[in-house]
Amino acid sequence: MPSTTRNRESILADIKTTLQGITTANGYDSDVKLVEQERRTYEEVERSRMPWIGFWPALTQPPVVPYPFGQYAKILEVEVWAHVATDQDPTTEAGRTERIQRLGRLEEDILVALDVDPTRGGYAVDTLQVAPASTDEGVPDQVQSRKRGERGSTGSLRIAFRCSFYPYD
Repeated sequence: MPSTTRNRESILADIKTTLQGITTANGYDSDVKLVEQERRTYEEVERSRMPWIGFWPALTQPPVVPYPFGQYAKILEVEVWAHVATDQDPTTEAGRTERIQRLGRLEEDILVALDVDPTRGGYAVDTLQVAPASTDEGVPDQVQSRKRGERGSTGSLRIAFRCSFYPYD
């Protein structure tokens, strides 16, 4: 009988593989450059690595959800953070619009990708979004950007998901 840890890690591995598949070659609107199982702020991610997606387990709850035949499912909450960058001047309407559009396209790509197989390769009962996505359009720090030789701006989004899974097969 597999352990809870193995099922949990298999779900996380499936999420990573799924998010890595977000490319225009696969029919998405975004070309994700890097997916990591860690949390980073947009200041910690090089612009050349954006769009960047990070995810991590926020919480694994004890079995409390009853399923048929007397089994109980555990709940794994996963947070997904993503950062995008633009080359547009962040102080212009065009720069702000481009940032918002990139965030919107990436959000939709993440939702579609994770909905393709909500069972996470058969290890989960389901995968559900538990809260609306929240975005941070970023505050252009022009001094820091100039120091790094960059122009443009970044933006971020956060989406929370819940995966239900059986502690044992």
